[in-house]
Amino acid sequence: MVPLLFILYVNDITNTTNVLDFTLFADDTTILYSHKDIASHIDLINDELDKVSNWFKANKLSVNTSKTNYDYGYTSCDFN
Repeated sequence: MVPLLFILYVNDITNTTNVLDFTLFADDTTILYSHKDIASHIDLINDELDKVSNWFKANKLSVNTSKTNYDYGYTSCDFN
């Protein structure tokens, strides 16, 4: 697929959810979610990722699992 057409094709992935944040660059997509108590939002995150998965299926695309990573972490800040 021509690069510009590909970008236009995948650009609407950001419309799949209002909860997750997307960063698109060329053919790379980063999905972000942040919250003070992330553990309490696991079900919400999974539901939103199901929406993203459905978008991939509807557009006949697949995730390259050998290039897919996830990171779970937190930072504790005390500004006092």
